[in-house]
Amino acid sequence: MEAPDGRWVGFEVKLGGQSAIDQAVANLSRLRARLTDDKWSQMVSLNIITAGSTSFRRDDGIQVVALGHLTS
Repeated sequence: MEAPDGRWVGFEVKLGGQSAIDQAVANLSRLRARLTDDKWSQMVSLNIITAGSTSFRRDDGIQVVALGHLTS
């Protein structure tokens, strides 16, 4: 998703277990490697939406967000 001012957030949805999260991390890491410095500087966060029950920020900065935590 991209805001009008150029800031953006990347999401990947994986409803499986840890191996699906690992695959999403690999995909988002490849995306990160292809970004220009300008585009990288406008990135707010990279996120994986999961069906799990735990949300956390990984050491590499990618956030894992449980779908249930997105409800209001």
